[in-house]
Amino acid sequence: MKLTNLKSLSLGLCLLVGSTIKAQLIDYKSPTPYKALTAVKKINNVGVYPNLKAAASWGGQQEGEYSLKFRIGGLKPGDEVYLADNYNGSKYLRDTAQVNKKGIAVFEGNYKLQRGMYLFVFPKKQGFFEFIVSDDLDFQIETDTSYYENDFYSKMVVKGSEENTSFIQYQIEKLEIAKGLVRLDKELKDSTISSTKRAALDAQKKAIIITKNNLDRTYINQNPNHLLSRFLTAVIDIEVPKELPLDKEGKADSSYPYKYYRNHYFDNVDFGEDGLMRMPFHIVKQKLDFYWDKVQVLHPDSAYRAASRIIKMADQTVDLERFLIWYHINKFETSNIMGLDKTFCMLGRETYMAGKAWWADSATIGSISKNIIQREGSVIGTRAADLMLQTFDTARAASQKTPWVRLNDIKAKYKIMIFWDPTCGHCREVVPKLARIYNKNMDKDWVVIGLTQSDKKKEFDEFMDAHPEVKNWIHLDRSAAPSDAYARNLKQYYVIASPTIFVLDENNIIQANRMDVEKLDEFIKQLDRMKEFTKSQKTDTLD
Repeated sequence: MKLTNLKSLSLGLCLLVGSTIKAQLIDYKSPTPYKALTAVKKINNVGVYPNLKAAASWGGQQEGEYSLKFRIGGLKPGDEVYLADNYNGSKYLRDTAQVNKKGIAVFEGNYKLQRGMYLFVFPKKQGFFEFIVSDDLDFQIETDTSYYENDFYSKMVVKGSEENTSFIQYQIEKLEIAKGLVRLDKELKDSTISSTKRAALDAQKKAIIITKNNLDRTYINQNPNHLLSRFLTAVIDIEVPKELPLDKEGKADSSYPYKYYRNHYFDNVDFGEDGLMRMPFHIVKQKLDFYWDKVQVLHPDSAYRAASRIIKMADQTVDLERFLIWYHINKFETSNIMGLDKTFCMLGRETYMAGKAWWADSATIGSISKNIIQREGSVIGTRAADLMLQTFDTARAASQKTPWVRLNDIKAKYKIMIFWDPTCGHCREVVPKLARIYNKNMDKDWVVIGLTQSDKKKEFDEFMDAHPEVKNWIHLDRSAAPSDAYARNLKQYYVIASPTIFVLDENNIIQANRMDVEKLDEFIKQLDRMKEFTKSQKTDTLD
């Protein structure tokens, strides 16, 4: 059950790291990388594609047990309380318990609780306090403070968990910082204060933020083995060295800051720490979103290598690996950036099709696997499948003494293939635009191949009459092929919407798929520039 009305006063403090000056911050050492006490065993119940079976997928729970006990002043025997966790940036109920006659609420189970920051939720879900679940799964938390006073940590005592003892002290100090920031923000919202006072308040706020960031760094240095230290470190951004190294020509390498930042971007993230998935905000997703939006170049092959490396770093985790696979498969499967379907296919083959999606059922794995196979035939860099289809041009058929046209027999520097439908409104806009681009470039050895279906021949003929500028294309009927082999080849083209445009070079290598007609002209010019550059490089080498 998802909890939506529980908010933490100190949650936002974790993000206050960007406005401080380095000289004001203490140095910190990276925490010890987490290593599980026992090897992680992942269970695949459904098999590997295509040999799948209908079976319940594994839930990700590890063998073991937990017993968490809470004695809270103000609670009465019979009161119902809850255990909740943070997951994927939200809060979820995990367990329910009643306060017994001794005034203790016990949450227990016969499996290991996943590592993370959990919540003890009071009766009727009226408030909560946070605590850490790590490898210590048998401990007791006590406090004499009544929960309705909303002061959970000042008198709290922990038995059996040193990590929570340190965490409580951290929370006490952090909450004092939070109160100071709330007070300052309230004063800063007053539009009537003088500029002098506003400047003074801003200075106080910056000082408090520095105090908070140094509190985090102190905790990291004093507790290198704690989950919270790994989380706080992940929040800290990588610092790029200011001194630039020299390039091959002896000049300062201006590209060094970007390359350093890209190559070290994830240095502060421990991908062996599953507990990062159960923290107050989703730091891993936040880091990934920025990385793919602002840092990593979205070239299909480089994107695949980067994503594959990230996933492999989490191979000793359960929830984190699951999230990383899901995140990247979803990102590249649904991307509107041309070429990233290749990244999806490569990642999908080494995850979902390799039996690593242990959480997914057979239907999901089968669906994604079939999508991968269907897309692979027309990703950029692939040789386009040869086609043999009937022409709509009776004069061409008569002159060549056959109605069949084979793709491999068409010779051109660029072949622009458009799958379209004469009854499709968007197609009726795109096709004339493509015709205008083609007609301006007819001297450049291009050819346009239009593929539509004979069951709409009447609408096709009407469109041809209304748009004579498209009659110089090669128009083919994609509803039938002369053999099963050519019919299978036609299915190699991933077409789920009309119109869909592909660009092939003289060797039938796919240079573009799902091409935007508005960008076609400039795209082919760029291809020509790249060819000229490659040719000049070869010439220089020979010289």
